[in-house]
Amino acid sequence: MSVKPAAAGNRRKLKFTTELTLLIAYVAMIIAFSILSPYFLSIRNFMNIGLSASITGITATGMTLVLLMGGLDLSVGSIIALVGIIMAVLMKGGTSVPAVVLVGLVVGLISGLINGLFITKVKINPLITTLSTMAIYRGITFVSTDGLSVLISNKSFSFFGRSFILGIPVAVIIMLILYVFFAYLLRYTKFGRKVYAVGGNPEASRLSGINVDRIRLMAYTISGLTAAVSGIILASQTGTGLPNAGTGMELNAIAAAILGGTSLAGGKGNIAGTLLGVLILSTLSNGLTLLNVPSFYQMIAQGAVLLIAVTLDVIRGGGYK
Repeated sequence: MSVKPAAAGNRRKLKFTTELTLLIAYVAMIIAFSILSPYFLSIRNFMNIGLSASITGITATGMTLVLLMGGLDLSVGSIIALVGIIMAVLMKGGTSVPAVVLVGLVVGLISGLINGLFITKVKINPLITTLSTMAIYRGITFVSTDGLSVLISNKSFSFFGRSFILGIPVAVIIMLILYVFFAYLLRYTKFGRKVYAVGGNPEASRLSGINVDRIRLMAYTISGLTAAVSGIILASQTGTGLPNAGTGMELNAIAAAILGGTSLAGGKGNIAGTLLGVLILSTLSNGLTLLNVPSFYQMIAQGAVLLIAVTLDVIRGGGYK
């Protein structure tokens, strides 16, 4: 009887240590960039970091949910582009902003639902499924526009990506609201507990009466929906529907979640850690840009961070088996 409380205490200690380590690393990064660049430590630059983090951060919420179940979603970047293109085309035809936003959310939801159906009903591996839909969704964006970007002339649409409320970017506010929502969802609801259960042991969850396929289907649907929110904000920020939008976003979202303590094997992690992971990645990119580090070297740095994140996951016992 005494083993379980001790194990629970160790888990709480591990979570605290992981988040504290990330927080210390983030503070150290801020201090380092503040010393190296006179332009880093300013309100305006932190606003830029927040705006940059919002796209990856929102995408990473749904990705965290999928990873917690031991799944993977490589299609989120393509969903971002697909949503942006569809909205841009509709607005070019005179459709109102509220209707366009609703359509964008539905497109993301359906895209995630398709992923989930192939994984749960056809029983195709999540990696193969989302790798395939990644190519399909991206291909649709290029075919529908002949590879050209679509300009968004509706000025009111810029609210989501360029407006501020009380000095805070709307995109950052949306991201923070989603993180609060997902933190509550995972910690205090039956669905959240089932997500952890399925990720920890799918077979035991099934035997205990949990509808594993339904939970997985909901998680992939939510991942598509959060990718759609990212697509709306990105299109609003750029004022354009871009067929190549969101390229590489899936890797950034995965890296942020794993860096934040979410296990690739599923069943371990939390949304607060993901937020810290997002902030570290966005601040790193911002700082290197201010230091005029060439983009090719930035790619190396981002790849190194992803490798470090996966290595940490292996050390925590969540790696490949």
